[in-house]
Amino acid sequence: MKDNTKVTLIIPTYNREKTIGYCLQSVLNQTRKPDEIIISDDNSNDDTINLILKLNIGNLRILYSIKNTGAQAARNRGIKAAKYPWIAFLDSDDEWLPNTLETLVSKLSSVYFNPYTVVHSEGEILYTKTNERKLLKLPQIEGENVLDILLKKSGTMFQGMLTSKNALEKIGYLDENTPSHDEWETSLRLAQHCQFFYIKNPQFVYHWHEGDTISKNQLRHIQGYEYVIEKHKVLIEKICGKKTMVKHYYNISKSAAEMAIWDYSKKYVKKINKQPIREIFDLSVCNFFKIKPSYLQKRMHPPLSYVREIFFRLRFLKSPSDGKANSF
Repeated sequence: MKDNTKVTLIIPTYNREKTIGYCLQSVLNQTRKPDEIIISDDNSNDDTINLILKLNIGNLRILYSIKNTGAQAARNRGIKAAKYPWIAFLDSDDEWLPNTLETLVSKLSSVYFNPYTVVHSEGEILYTKTNERKLLKLPQIEGENVLDILLKKSGTMFQGMLTSKNALEKIGYLDENTPSHDEWETSLRLAQHCQFFYIKNPQFVYHWHEGDTISKNQLRHIQGYEYVIEKHKVLIEKICGKKTMVKHYYNISKSAAEMAIWDYSKKYVKKINKQPIREIFDLSVCNFFKIKPSYLQKRMHPPLSYVREIFFRLRFLKSPSDGKANSF
């Protein structure tokens, strides 16, 4: 196999003794196996490392950290240590489907292994408590210029992503300060240099566990969203317009209200509450009465909708009969 087609798989770990077994087994079951597997351990203090060593995988290396630095820093150590030009990622509590790597790599051959390429795929979510399995329904982001799409919404996950070490070096590696939405922030910078390919068939299984993990913690979800849009605010407003930034602020406020994190919700309502947009008016009502948006929506019967519309028009429009109101 030519070196320019070889792949390093990077798996960050931290106290994953209960999940690392099935994760690595899914890698060993691949129809096209990684040429190198790097476990970037983030100072685990359970039996994770011993379990990995017992598997005796020949092309596996373990990178050790003397302190806990987070998943992004662990991935960066793996990227810098990688021997091969292509980088794939998998989280240590998730798994690949049997032909994942073969499918991802096959896309690269169609562009002659152009290093400024990102391949990403659909995935499945597995609710471990109920064993229920569904499609994630990730957006189809594909083309030579996808930056405008990604500035409006996230759409990739590391577990289904393949790109080059060159491209990751070009963007200065992964941002280690992101509280969450790591893939979105990474994809935004990759999209400024790379073409994207999307695979519609699921290539990985994302395990949703009960309890607190980095990507599933509610507050970190909001903080990560906030971090990404503020970091890329200039690009968002330049390429997509200020209304897109307003929509992002609205999304943060609505998510925070749904989680009853009222301080965050109020913070972003204040940023946008003078915008003549019906959804923002509704969100202001939610914050005033501390009502979750989903609760309000279920009770928005015709009489209440009519009252809501009159108040909205009196506040924002020149006259109650003026129909020039915005909506997302």
